[in-house]
Amino acid sequence: VTIQVTGLLNFAPVIQGQVDATAATDTGLFVGKLKGLKDVNVIEVKDHLNVPSDMFVVTEETYKMKKDLLRRFLSAYRDSTQWMIDNPEEAAKLAITRSINGRNEAVNLAIIKIRNASAVSGTTQSKGLGHFDLDLLQKGAQTFRELGLIRTKIDVSKVIKSDLIPK
Repeated sequence: VTIQVTGLLNFAPVIQGQVDATAATDTGLFVGKLKGLKDVNVIEVKDHLNVPSDMFVVTEETYKMKKDLLRRFLSAYRDSTQWMIDNPEEAAKLAITRSINGRNEAVNLAIIKIRNASAVSGTTQSKGLGHFDLDLLQKGAQTFRELGLIRTKIDVSKVIKSDLIPK
């Protein structure tokens, strides 16, 4: 296997036959199919290791020094995510004028529905948006280590914090 860097969400090399495979997010795959990606064999990572990966990462200094700013950011992000879950059609319309490349309302709506589905889990349903299942993340970290993807043992409870998530 030869790994070739093709760039983020760049399906052209696959479509043109320059590479045999690529990695993609669920929304990226949706857009890739709209742009001509056909006859693909999709291996869903979530079917083998379903670990959340969308999280905000800050330096320890930022975490310690800018807690109020981070709380406000997380509150706004949580509220906007909840609004998008509650109002997907309105969000799709708004994206036409507010997003960089969301000019097609139907495509916007499809992407929003995909994102909304990925934002909700058993943990978020019981604890609220923004919370993670630390046991699941620990299992994921251990699996990544066993696969040789990371070298250092990670105690996720020491690096994943939810204390700034607004109540």
